[in-house]
Amino acid sequence: MPTTPVYALRQQALTDPPNGATLGEYLALDVEDELARIDAAAALLFPISSIATGSVLITPVANAPTGGAVTFGKTLPGTVAVMAAAITAFPGSTVLEVSVNAITATGCTLWIFRTTTTPTTVNWMAIGL
Repeated sequence: MPTTPVYALRQQALTDPPNGATLGEYLALDVEDELARIDAAAALLFPISSIATGSVLITPVANAPTGGAVTFGKTLPGTVAVMAAAITAFPGSTVLEVSVNAITATGCTLWIFRTTTTPTTVNWMAIGL
């Protein structure tokens, strides 16, 4: 049975008798094998153990940067990158900024600058690279 040139997915030859059920089964199995291979390669590049996520509730001081400590709950490998976003309906007008500093393998500090004292949830994701 011939295969596709890149992923070696089995396909019928023009001279093969039509058999949709068998061809469908082969396609499903071949695609599943290829996805398993891709998943395994991705796990080597970005193992789930190198990612941490969470949220912190910060009650800000109005018109001043206010920090909140974050603990990742594990030690992340290599250089750690952290992304953060405030949950708000007022970006740019009431919530002016969210930032991160003091990043270590086990935690960081998230900062919010807000024009009011409304407690604000900040979601974060840390990745050890």
